Amino acid sequence: MTPQEFKEIRLVIGLSQQQLSLKLGILKNQISKIERGKAGITEQKEESMKMLLREHRLKIKKANSYTMPKREKICFAFSWYSHQKK
Repeated sequence: MTPQEFKEIRLVIGLSQQQLSLKLGILKNQISKIERGKAGITEQKEESMKMLLREHRLKIKKANSYTMPKREKICFAFSWYSHQKK
C-alpha cells in the first residue's frame, strides 16, 4: 500500500487524521507522516485500513444499494484491494 492509497482510503471513509488515529491507536502526527511517505506502513496498519474500507463499503451499500460515492469506486482500482464489487 502506498502513502497515497492510505490517504485515499481515509478520505473515502470520511475520517479526519485525528479520527483515523483514534481508530488505529496511533498518534495523529503518525498518520500525517504515513500520508507524506515519511513513515512506513506496517502490515498491521495496512490490514486495519483494508478492514475499515470493507466495513465502510458495507455501510454505504445498506444505506443506498443503488448508488455509491465516486470516491468509493476509486478503491476498486487498487491492486491490493481484493473485495470486488458485485
